[in-house]
Amino acid sequence: MSSAEPRTWRAWTPDVAVGAAVAALGVVEVLRLPWLLEGELSGLVLVALATGASVGLARRLPGAALTLVWLTCLAQGLLGIPVLLAQVSVAVVAFGTARWGSRLTVVAGLVSMPLAGFALVVLAQLGQFDTVVYRGQGGGAIAATLYERLGASWPVALLALFTSLLLAPWLVGVSLRLAERARASRVSQVAAEADAEQAHRETQQVQEIARLQEEQAQMARDVHDVVGHSSP
Repeated sequence: MSSAEPRTWRAWTPDVAVGAAVAALGVVEVLRLPWLLEGELSGLVLVALATGASVGLARRLPGAALTLVWLTCLAQGLLGIPVLLAQVSVAVVAFGTARWGSRLTVVAGLVSMPLAGFALVVLAQLGQFDTVVYRGQGGGAIAATLYERLGASWPVALLALFTSLLLAPWLVGVSLRLAERARASRVSQVAAEADAEQAHRETQQVQEIARLQEEQAQMARDVHDVVGHSSP
């Protein structure tokens, strides 16, 4: 995306539409929950809205999108707010940081993945981080279920799974970024070669004109000398 592209409301329309769709899905998910502790409704709705906003910012402001994701997850961890299924859309933010972010944002996106996975495992072990699907069964339901199915190695499996889910779109974003740079480099190279060829042709033309002018001048001198010697 060109940085010169005007940031008008029309240019933002696709991003806003996608972000609004994610936020709406999150809100619907919250409103359909058969259980909610007092005060959790507003917190979950805010999480849904923040998730939609981060997705909407992923293409044009990937650094801000990544920061918003971190702040949202931090608030969820501190306040014990469960994870919405709609939050899987943070994969879009991971893609955006790699595809359109600055170098610092690209690195920050990559570093965030294992850090977020580690935080998720720790909070799950403490019984303070569950998805809405499991929250109705009491705190720590995810950890208990994973332990039952995977044994004591479940933290490693959860960390690997979560990191992979974010790493895959990040790698796709990096691949597209590098491919675009390669195309731009080839276009620049072709343009440079064309300019060099044009400059070479112009140089040859100038040299040919100079040679013809020199020949004309020499012919004029020769005629002048012949005329001068033939005069009585």
